[in-house]
Amino acid sequence: MLDNTIITEVEQIGDINRSPQECDVTETLASDVKSAMDILRRAMVNDPDYAWGWHCNIAMAAYDNGLSHSKANKSAAFFMKLAFNVDTTNNKHYKTN
Repeated sequence: MLDNTIITEVEQIGDINRSPQECDVTETLASDVKSAMDILRRAMVNDPDYAWGWHCNIAMAAYDNGLSHSKANKSAAFFMKLAFNVDTTNNKHYKTN
């Protein structure tokens, strides 16, 4: 189910005679996701402790699901680099042994 705010925005952008269900929300949603990721990316770059907090939560989820400490940290660092272009291996607390 779409948020009413998104439907309203789509109605303003799209053909007023089409119902909200007929509106193509893909472009609007993609724009919203890009904006959210940009905000998160900037927050991670500007606050390494915030990025480290995300890294730790991702690593613990992996560890809780059976990965070793080392593999969980490596996996979290890989995700952080891929998703946010942040290298958490530079953090003083990063360990793989």
